[in-house]
Amino acid sequence: MPDFTYTAKNTDGDIVKGTYEALGKTEVMRMLRQRGYFPLVIEPIVGSKDIADFGIMNSVTVKDISVFCRQFSTLIAAGLPLINILDILSSQSSSRSLKKDLIEISEDVRTGKSLSASLKNRKNFPALLVSMIEVGETGGTLDTVLSSMTTHYEKETKLKQKVKNAMTYPIIVLSVTAVVIYFLLTYVVPVFVGMFEGAGIELPLPTRILLSLSSFVVANGIWLILSLFIFILLFRYFISQGAGRLIWHKTLLKAPLTGKMITYVLSSSFTRTMAMLLSAGVPLLESIDMAKKVLDNAVSDKALTQVSDGVRLGETLWNTIDQVHLFPPIITHMIRVGEESGALDDVLSKTASFFEAESEEYMLKLTTLMEPAMILVLAGIVMFVVISIVLPMFDMMGMIG
Repeated sequence: MPDFTYTAKNTDGDIVKGTYEALGKTEVMRMLRQRGYFPLVIEPIVGSKDIADFGIMNSVTVKDISVFCRQFSTLIAAGLPLINILDILSSQSSSRSLKKDLIEISEDVRTGKSLSASLKNRKNFPALLVSMIEVGETGGTLDTVLSSMTTHYEKETKLKQKVKNAMTYPIIVLSVTAVVIYFLLTYVVPVFVGMFEGAGIELPLPTRILLSLSSFVVANGIWLILSLFIFILLFRYFISQGAGRLIWHKTLLKAPLTGKMITYVLSSSFTRTMAMLLSAGVPLLESIDMAKKVLDNAVSDKALTQVSDGVRLGETLWNTIDQVHLFPPIITHMIRVGEESGALDDVLSKTASFFEAESEEYMLKLTTLMEPAMILVLAGIVMFVVISIVLPMFDMMGMIG
């Protein structure tokens, strides 16, 4: 949020100067007029930025957009003027980046710019939301559109949170396992190396493997950690690029555990987005292109581009969906029923509810199965280390006996 210095003239004709912190230019002018000042010059202060203005602390999440839509929908239903609504939302927003955008949008609207036109210049607002607001402005149904967008983003937030929760547990367990293994190999196992070497006994195979691993990790521990860090950076870069992103998403879709879950999530998001857009009167081709952006998946991007091309050439939606083999067959059947009955948006809405329930049930099953599996993996690793240490100790005790 920018800070401003001002130069103004008071009621006595004197020139006064001062600053206002964390306010937009319009708010500064309003504050000065309320004090009876006539603004002469208002300039932003150029200086160092707060750490919250950078990186992830400044990002706008789906939850922030969901809250924004909910508050906007409530205020517009109450009959408040648009400019007042934007001022209220900017003052209540917990996101600094979103707050800054709302202040600038309020200033745009004051100058006669439409809400949707101003939103298009702001990267924090999804293209889907901007398009739906434009539809609402054109048709005079902005309150209805915002209400449907609220439901859409609340469901999307809930689904993303469930996916995040399902993946958090194995990541934590794997991280703990890696730390435990490193600790055992670098601090615990070396204590027994000298004892085993001085005993003059033939070490069992598990013990020899463990000692070799320990010696390698102790000698190259720093390089192993550095190599892992570099690998993670290179991998993240690879999957962020076009070809690498497509390969990664294909791998996830074909993987035994993640494939079904991602398919259900994509199916739910696609049908829900299409239902909302079609019910708002958005043309079919435009709805497909918008849904493609919402899914944000390289495989679905490629598939839905083929679907869009097929529909543009005169093919039915259900037939083109069936040809790309991206979604479960039930979606093809439901879309066919919707197209033939003329109630495609209603059918897609019911299909979205079905896949939302399926996604939640599958993620619950996946989490339930992964918990004991990860515990067994960790227990197996610790057991291997213990057995590798105990076996030669038994041999030493036998020799002493």
